[in-house]
Amino acid sequence: MAGYLAFHCRVKGINVNVILKIEQGPEKGKTYEFTEPDTFLVGRGIEAHFRLSKEDRYVSRKHFMLEVAPPKCYIRDFGSSNGTIVNGMKVNRSELKDGNLIKAGMTEIRVNLNAEVEEEEENLWWEEDEGTSVQAQEKKKFEQKFPAACSDCMEDVSDKANSDGRAYELKDIAGYLCDDCSDMRRTSPVVEETDDYRLLGEIGGGGAGVVYTAIHKPTARLVALKKIFIEGSSQKAKSKFSRGMRAMEDIDHPNIIRLMGRGIYRGGNYIVSELMEGGDVRQLITQNYKGAVPPQIACKVISDVLSGLEYFHQSGHIHRSIKPTNILLTRGGRDSPGTAKLGDCGVVKCYSDAGGSTVTEQGEVSGTIIYMAPEQILDFRNVKEAADTYSAGLILYELLTADIPFRQKAKDPVLIVLEDTPIPVRDKNPSVPKPLADIVDKSVRKDVTERFASAVEFQEEIGKLKAQI
Repeated sequence: MAGYLAFHCRVKGINVNVILKIEQGPEKGKTYEFTEPDTFLVGRGIEAHFRLSKEDRYVSRKHFMLEVAPPKCYIRDFGSSNGTIVNGMKVNRSELKDGNLIKAGMTEIRVNLNAEVEEEEENLWWEEDEGTSVQAQEKKKFEQKFPAACSDCMEDVSDKANSDGRAYELKDIAGYLCDDCSDMRRTSPVVEETDDYRLLGEIGGGGAGVVYTAIHKPTARLVALKKIFIEGSSQKAKSKFSRGMRAMEDIDHPNIIRLMGRGIYRGGNYIVSELMEGGDVRQLITQNYKGAVPPQIACKVISDVLSGLEYFHQSGHIHRSIKPTNILLTRGGRDSPGTAKLGDCGVVKCYSDAGGSTVTEQGEVSGTIIYMAPEQILDFRNVKEAADTYSAGLILYELLTADIPFRQKAKDPVLIVLEDTPIPVRDKNPSVPKPLADIVDKSVRKDVTERFASAVEFQEEIGKLKAQI
């Protein structure tokens, strides 16, 4: 028996290269070709990947950015003085199409989406060999029944909970609901279901997806189900996203939210993870403390995050989307919040690989930008661990001040990240102990060589302060 129901079909795969060709201007004839996600900054400044002539007075230092996410390409203007023109029209943000002509000053760039069609075997639902998957190994290891009760009324649900052999494996993170309590928890007037899950109510979401509390019907397991929106993507792109998330199911650490499953239902992607009922870091700041969090609590939260991040990095991954709403807590009290866990591990990379925008679009994804390290915006493909430690530093800063370290908040967030110097944390909150402030200020330096290179190094410095705060 296989761990997942699957059906196979032969589909036509499309490999798309994004080609930019300079048709007018000093660099006429030059081409740039992209076969995987990347960013491409155009302007007169030294940071630009394609640096336009200093003599062209109609071009800004940071004029526009292209985000390449094959088979798609997006453009974002940075408030340039004379605008970015696509096919004769000024644009702020837009998805580019094959043949579009971009104009900035004297330079014109033609966009070509070069598609190559090939046939390949595609899985629309995935099948795992029972002898090799992590879940299957756990199932064989713990075949004895594990006692389980409804989280609300304590009714015994052991038979259901053990029906897939994972009750023992998930004993420290899973809760269960009987049928009656499941109905009582449902907040939506419309019952929405997938093959295996019933949605009870919306938790939150944004431009990239919506998260629901859900029940795994075969086991009565309480989970979080996130629908992923990849606008206008093909079946192949959705399949690619779900395959990419497969590796995340093997990530098992007490400070990382456990991914329990993923799939495609009615043409849309979803992922399933453990349900965190203690809120997120944003709620900890705005609702629990209604302002800055005490240093002891802030350091405990960020230490948990860095512990999970260290494991994630050692597993060969970069997170790329550390922000307050992606750090969730187990249940706890006001003075002792629960364990902090890092969520959405692997989602941004898989989302981008499937053609989703992470820099140029608005909504939830755009809201992540302010927490990105400069090098992540300028070199998304080659970003290293230090980009994640920068993001963790911003979270610690926000915990201690209830604010971000930048003044011009109405400015384009990409330009804030690339241009603005962080405000020292004690300028925002003078009560932060100086040894802790020194660590925070170092963690958010724009120059990658001046900040913590790894989560281990960052966490060790936090650990040294326990006796002082």
